Amino acid sequence: MEQELNQNTAIYIDAETKANFFAIAKWSKFLSIMGFIGMGIMLIAGVGMIIAGFKFATYMPAGVMNFGVLGLIYIVIAGIYFVPFYYFFKSAVDIKNGLFSNNQLLFSSGIAYLKSHLKFMGIMTIIILSLYVLIIIGAIIVAMIAL
Repeated sequence: MEQELNQNTAIYIDAETKANFFAIAKWSKFLSIMGFIGMGIMLIAGVGMIIAGFKFATYMPAGVMNFGVLGLIYIVIAGIYFVPFYYFFKSAVDIKNGLFSNNQLLFSSGIAYLKSHLKFMGIMTIIILSLYVLIIIGAIIVAMIAL
């Protein structure tokens, strides 16, 4: 038999759990900052590729993907990754500040941001895995036609 959730039940955080949440917040903040730095590098590389694409477009063979298109893809990917890293950063800040000030609303906000981050990454993983399956199926079909 399942128990119903009682909305009035409080959860108490002991010292060990609080220390674990501080460590989670610290590492989440570090990883989110690394993600922002990675996005910045992707943006710089994307802009550089677009500039190179315009500069070297006349020298490229007809069948080769233009650097400008690849640069645009880099910029789009960096834009997509902004959302989960923002959620990750906000979760770290809100969890840490909520624990320092014993503010339940701030702590709960941090947990909600963490949930949003994990949900976004899970959905993105499902989409990417689905694309891999479609690419593999497409490659098999093309290989069968080429025989």
